[in-house]
Amino acid sequence: MRRTLFSTLFLASLVAGGIAGACSSSTGDVKSKGGKVTPGTGGGGTNLDGGGGGGGLVFNLDGGNSTTLTVTPATTTITVNPAAGPLPTVPFTLHGNTGGEAPSWRVENPSLGYIDPNGVFTPTGTVGGVETIEAVVGSQKPTATVTINIAYQQNGNGATMTSTDAGAGGLGGVGGEGFGGPVDTGLIATLQGKPTADASLKMLYPYDQTVFPLDLLPPLFQWTAGSNGTFDAVYIHLSAPPYFDYQGTYARPALLATGANFLRHPIPADVWRAATLSAAGSTLNVEIVLAAGGKAYGPLKQTYNIALAPISGRVYYQAYATAFVHNIGTQTKWGTKFGGATLSIDVGADAPALVAGTNSDDQSGCRVCHSVSAYGDRMVVQHGDDYTRTSSYDLKNGNTESTPYPNGSAGWAGLYPDGTIGLANSVNVTGSSSNTGNTALYDMASGAVIPSPGLADFATHISLPAFSPDGKHAAFGLVDGPSNTTIGAPNKQLVVMDFDLATKTFSNPQLLWQGAGMASNERAAFVTFTPASDGVVFQRRWDGDGDYSSWHGAHSELWWVDLATKTATRLDSVNGVGTDGKQYLPTGPNNHDQDQNLNYEPSISPVASGGYAWLVFMSRRLYGNVATSDPWHSDPRNYDTHVACPPPADDPDGCYTTKKIWMAAIDLNPTPGKDPSHPAFYIPGQEIQGTNSRPFFALKPCVSDSGTCTTGVDCCSRFCRDGLCVPPPTDSCSQINESCTTSSDCCPGSQAQCIGGVCAVMIH
Repeated sequence: MRRTLFSTLFLASLVAGGIAGACSSSTGDVKSKGGKVTPGTGGGGTNLDGGGGGGGLVFNLDGGNSTTLTVTPATTTITVNPAAGPLPTVPFTLHGNTGGEAPSWRVENPSLGYIDPNGVFTPTGTVGGVETIEAVVGSQKPTATVTINIAYQQNGNGATMTSTDAGAGGLGGVGGEGFGGPVDTGLIATLQGKPTADASLKMLYPYDQTVFPLDLLPPLFQWTAGSNGTFDAVYIHLSAPPYFDYQGTYARPALLATGANFLRHPIPADVWRAATLSAAGSTLNVEIVLAAGGKAYGPLKQTYNIALAPISGRVYYQAYATAFVHNIGTQTKWGTKFGGATLSIDVGADAPALVAGTNSDDQSGCRVCHSVSAYGDRMVVQHGDDYTRTSSYDLKNGNTESTPYPNGSAGWAGLYPDGTIGLANSVNVTGSSSNTGNTALYDMASGAVIPSPGLADFATHISLPAFSPDGKHAAFGLVDGPSNTTIGAPNKQLVVMDFDLATKTFSNPQLLWQGAGMASNERAAFVTFTPASDGVVFQRRWDGDGDYSSWHGAHSELWWVDLATKTATRLDSVNGVGTDGKQYLPTGPNNHDQDQNLNYEPSISPVASGGYAWLVFMSRRLYGNVATSDPWHSDPRNYDTHVACPPPADDPDGCYTTKKIWMAAIDLNPTPGKDPSHPAFYIPGQEIQGTNSRPFFALKPCVSDSGTCTTGVDCCSRFCRDGLCVPPPTDSCSQINESCTTSSDCCPGSQAQCIGGVCAVMIH
């Protein structure tokens, strides 16, 4: 069901713009009674039952008018082309104001536009829809509406690309050669006419039906060569009916190598932002037509689902061949020192940041193989020169490093959401001696073992444990321990136990999944909980070296299990399989015929955003026609992982390593036995020349009271009001992304439910 435009954009702006939201004002917090509360565009406050303009609260006074007030024009429509100069304006006039009091002009949705004190409305030019105008005088609030249609036409975008070296993430954070220049009018007419079908012309990336969050960098559209010669122009048509339409034409980029086919092109960031905001909570249609030899071919058509909001969170991942540090004496194939580090990237950023790892002449500066607490407080990571040694990083205090743990104890630990305690992994994940003791519960500040009744009686050795976001469950692979009447003899099962923080007691072991014996080393690993703590996603792995590695031929697919019914279901859409049971991922040379079985290491954000849960994972799939190397050619000491497309004749294995981090939306409140996932997208901004793996999705380190914030999840208190973190209010409801105990805590009219202790929008 498509949401009304107002509810869609209001919810999006509430999260994206740092707006105080549905239950607060500049003069005090109030309980919403179901009326609309929208931000003031003038004074910065919040108005009840109306929009911005004057700012602050407007009270219902009679104003002395004896006649009914009206506003003209009552309805009007404007069309905006953001590329064609000044934005159009609409002057509104108030009639019947016999009392003489100046009206307070307000708009219902500031994402659409603003109105000045004289009643002149100006659209933002980025979002289409129907805006409601109010002129408030005393108790009277006459209204009018203006329909804003975005009809964006662009021929080249004027951006001059002089170098493909645009930083770690590549041009636009997604790679490619940047924008092409303008196309002559005759070819534009050809591109926008009736194209000729070409059965060999297909989209490679993005995937049809992908769910994109707001505020993400735009994707790089990628397609096959087709069968009618080298392309020299592209027509890109984005539409979110009935209010948004974009038509862009581009020639082949100047940075594209001479003789190379034109196989990919980006979308300007402002266009993508406008398109996704206009389509928030609904769908965005894409049509691409290519020109070769003066003829048009296509169209390629796709539909994307657009979430209601941006994603709150930060992804931590390990990077080999990173440009941030060089700390292993061995040279890469292209002659530089090898570097290993743990990086982070904020959703929407165009480049990652270094979290752990330093330059060194030996492996002592290498920091990889890590775990992160869900609230973003702590990370534990192992040392490259002594794999039994684990450091703790205080993510809230400048990533300060300490080493309080006995060797062989804390590697790959499952951290409690706030990072205070950790359940130790007790197997060697990568075939090394990373973990040497039995499983135990640790104080992550001191490294001391914490007595944990019920754990040792059930499990002696477990693999890759994880706590639920509510802290009441722990899941892991059961490797060794006493035989149990519920679970049976330990044999690689996926198990969940209840956990009581007050007593540190584990109880009630339940079997979630056990391999059917496809291979002798089939097993579950890298488990992660959904935000509501009612399900888990895990990696089902087989083949390859060792039991848990993702290298040397190891295959894996992602599954989810409903905790209530213990029903396990493969996540086909994430893995790359369509509803017809066939792989929809592009195939190609270099062992990319079964990429649906090359998905590993899942991690889910503890907070739902924009109507979905969000999953990150590592995959060895083709990234369209940008990263096309063999899935197993990711070690830069043996393969040149930074060569760009097309590959040179003396190194034809492909372009960049395909070992990258991907993200996908998961439906909230899914039905047991059904796949709740959606096709994944490449996370922009990660090092496109690096080998990236082991992602953890966590919140950013929280901000203390009076610190600046966008939404409640930014704050340690989990409450954000008027752009500042505040203590938990005692007299108001919880806004979207603020703390809750039950859904009744969430503000009426916000369409939110309490999911995992946070008010979140449900759209399914």
